[in-house]
Amino acid sequence: FEALYGRLLHDNGLAASTVKHVHATLASALNQAFNHGILPTPLMNKVKAPKVPEVRREIIDAATIKRLLGEAKDRGTRVYVRWRLAILWALRQGEALGLRWGDIDLDTGVIHIRQQMQYFSGEGMKAGPPKADSSVRRFNADAQTLAALRTLRREQVEQKIAASQWEDHDLVFCTDNGRPI
Repeated sequence: FEALYGRLLHDNGLAASTVKHVHATLASALNQAFNHGILPTPLMNKVKAPKVPEVRREIIDAATIKRLLGEAKDRGTRVYVRWRLAILWALRQGEALGLRWGDIDLDTGVIHIRQQMQYFSGEGMKAGPPKADSSVRRFNADAQTLAALRTLRREQVEQKIAASQWEDHDLVFCTDNGRPI
């Protein structure tokens, strides 16, 4: 098994974390086989899982965040709000695109993350649950974010009135005709 892991890492170019998932799957299956009496010994007890190097994550400094948000603001309210939510509250792209107006209380500032948008080949964008159970969460937006959200809401209402056709999905971030981005 360790030789297999080496080939997966070096010959196939898989990431160490992926090969560790392979190890976990094999270990689970073979341990179950041992527990059910199919295998005479627990084979995986002496097999070493590949080491996954620790990833050093760089934190974006305040000056870079300010510059990014300034550039996003120059591209319009929709882009600015989306980037602000992503940077300040770590929203994944799918979570931001799945955000509905019904998930936001513009009076109290509470924002709920309850769904995400995901692209499916042949079907387009579809709403579904977030990537992990822990991704369902809520947070309190600051005054600047709420002001930007109110501006975006006004702009979207104006777009809706001006559009010849509007698909109302209640999405905060949508195309100029209400469809998912």
